[in-house]
Amino acid sequence: MNFRNKNHPQTRGIVFTEIALYALLLACVSGPIVLSLVTTLKSAAHTNVRMNVGQASRTALLRIEEDLRRALKSTVAVGTGSSKITFNVEGGFNGAAVIPGDSIEYQVQLAEGEELNSVDDNKNGLVDEARLIRRNLTKGQQMVVAENLGYTQSYFSFDGKAVTVRIASLGALRSEQYTYQIATDLTIYPRN
Repeated sequence: MNFRNKNHPQTRGIVFTEIALYALLLACVSGPIVLSLVTTLKSAAHTNVRMNVGQASRTALLRIEEDLRRALKSTVAVGTGSSKITFNVEGGFNGAAVIPGDSIEYQVQLAEGEELNSVDDNKNGLVDEARLIRRNLTKGQQMVVAENLGYTQSYFSFDGKAVTVRIASLGALRSEQYTYQIATDLTIYPRN
């Protein structure tokens, strides 16, 4: 006995070659889309790290500039190795001369867990990173101005007229073992 309906002809199903053709077509269309999405996400991650590194150096330089603009030129002293600068800011005027105010010190020092050996000692993706410390020696106050700086690339120099500050900020993209460094120089003329 045949239960087929004579009014509806029999249709065949999807065959393997059709499935393979559809899969190939899907791969040809979706492959470039996925590739461009992955490339865009990697580019965004690199851009984010570069922006953070650049912002860190700009912030540190602005803080140093604010203090050094008020510094008395005769009190500026760069320490051994150019990693430290000490100066007095203006404290007022007594009618005849400027009165020295607070004694300020900036120092680039190795970060905790780091040694100066060209190795990433604390395993954060950055080699010999440092931090910038600001101390008010008169009041006994201390604060960290910036972290993740290149220790040997960040320094102070003074030629008797102007102070040159170089801040080299570092950033790591750990997923790709990639490190960024942005060095920014600023020349500041203290008060007379």
